[in-house]
Amino acid sequence: MTQQSLQPNADASADDAAAESVVIMPFTYSITVGVAAGVVSYVAIMLAQGRAREIGAFMWGLTAVFAVFFALDPIRELAGRALGPARFVPTAEYRPRNRNL
Repeated sequence: MTQQSLQPNADASADDAAAESVVIMPFTYSITVGVAAGVVSYVAIMLAQGRAREIGAFMWGLTAVFAVFFALDPIRELAGRALGPARFVPTAEYRPRNRNL
């Protein structure tokens, strides 16, 4: 057996975010959601550790895009409840043609 070092891992946040991505992917059946969750959790972990200066501009931008990605469904659902059920109003191109019966 190999011995593990008792020193803390300097980049534990990346390991934690990667583990979260691997765990989330099978449960959501989506690679996109797994990667997005990993990126957002990496930035959240880095912020919690007080290491925000180490996060690059690309990661900040990617986190913003994925935050919007995760927020869209709840926003749509809330907007749908506020507006009531969607009603289909046929327009000229969707109206059935007059048929002589």
